[in-house]
Amino acid sequence: MPAAWWSRNMIGDRLRPAWNKSYRTWLHRGKNRMPTVSIVLPVFNSEQYLRECFESCLAQTFADFELICVDGGSRDATLAIIQEYMERDPRIQLVHQPANSGKLPGALNLGFARTQGQYLAWMQSDSLYTPDAIRTMKTHLEEHPGVDFVYANYHVIGLDSAKILESVEVDPIEMLKRDNPIGMCHMWKRRVYERIGDHDVTTFLAEDYDYWCRIYRAGFKMEKIDQYLYYWRRHPGSLTYNNYGIFESSRQAARVRLRWVNPDRFFFARSMAKTYIDEAFIRQANREVAGTRNAVLHGLLYNPAWFFNRGVLSLLVQSLTGRLKEPVKGLNWPPY
Repeated sequence: MPAAWWSRNMIGDRLRPAWNKSYRTWLHRGKNRMPTVSIVLPVFNSEQYLRECFESCLAQTFADFELICVDGGSRDATLAIIQEYMERDPRIQLVHQPANSGKLPGALNLGFARTQGQYLAWMQSDSLYTPDAIRTMKTHLEEHPGVDFVYANYHVIGLDSAKILESVEVDPIEMLKRDNPIGMCHMWKRRVYERIGDHDVTTFLAEDYDYWCRIYRAGFKMEKIDQYLYYWRRHPGSLTYNNYGIFESSRQAARVRLRWVNPDRFFFARSMAKTYIDEAFIRQANREVAGTRNAVLHGLLYNPAWFFNRGVLSLLVQSLTGRLKEPVKGLNWPPY
């Protein structure tokens, strides 16, 4: 989808004057002053959606920000696109991540180390901000001195940016002990980063949840903004939806939760078992005998109560004999 789609459909003629005025104000203040907001944007072979992502950032009604791109060694046109936008807009910067070291959490660490703003955020290179997203989150943090971290609702889109697949209303922060309620759109004050430090590179696929849990445990106030400020793209190339990554992400999140905010080992075991059993049924649908067997056995080891589930028991027998039945009707995977 060309970047022009975003300009035509998501901004509209009504918002362009506000954006232009905001950008001119930023230019008048001086390009060399420290920005109010810093946005980190990890990229890796992101050419397909990167232009739309950039357009959503440059269309913000609040213009006093820097956009720090961290490239993990892209082999497509990603770097050329970044260079094109850097020539258009001095707010965009590029940092190179050696050999994708540390994967996504490593990229975030490199990016945040370069930030100068008083308010920090990061976004995904295939996703989009609404035009008022940065202003809304920054203003909330400014007007509420006791609040350190904000997060907001988001829409789910797929390959077609114009079609909203789902609208997700994020949960209250109290749900952090059972799941990740933060979602995809967030911002926090610099004092949080100065206290919490870097992302843990060993928590890949749950690096965000690990960071949120550490912020929560440190006693910072985290608050939900009940507005839709982000478009999160779900597609075959997404980290969590590629090669069963969503299940490993859930298991990594369970380990993070046990470590930081919920020491209940029974809850941990049930959570781990559920992810393995869900994965087993998906692998059965994809006719993967060894993968099905491995997943169902791990699920049973974490929670033997699944032995009393007829479907799971049948799946175990099928995987051990090597004869998988037809997939369960209505099973839809991948979810895009």
